[in-house]
Amino acid sequence: MTHPFPPAVLAVSIALGFMLGKIFPIGTIPDAFSFLGWLIAGTGAVFFLGGYFGLISHRTPVEPKATPSFLVTSGFFKVTRNPFYLGYLLIAFGAAVYFGNLLSFAAPVLFFTVVNLIVIPYEEKKLRSIFSETYETYARNVRRWM
Repeated sequence: MTHPFPPAVLAVSIALGFMLGKIFPIGTIPDAFSFLGWLIAGTGAVFFLGGYFGLISHRTPVEPKATPSFLVTSGFFKVTRNPFYLGYLLIAFGAAVYFGNLLSFAAPVLFFTVVNLIVIPYEEKKLRSIFSETYETYARNVRRWM
């Protein structure tokens, strides 16, 4: 089984949130909060980059469909098993705050739902098959999201 490529899910989610907010301007958030949106999205970018460089530094593939050669449990992976996806979720949430419309929050909800129900279980199954008890111990000690 393959899964949707997570950056594409993020892009579609944000685009959908933006369009819903423009088509149905319901419950607008004051412009003063737009800076907060950038701050949240920036925090998401930090998590994403932390996960990216964590995998690169251990010379294991970054691509979700590739077979990992090393189970990274340090750096951002000590805080969450999914720094990439947490980063993406924060970016989607930050974009929703920046767009300033309650319907824009459909983006992080959509992203979370797809990734949590389809993408992560697929990857966890793969990690369990490759790293068995080492992954089980890691999964018991580090939360999926945070």
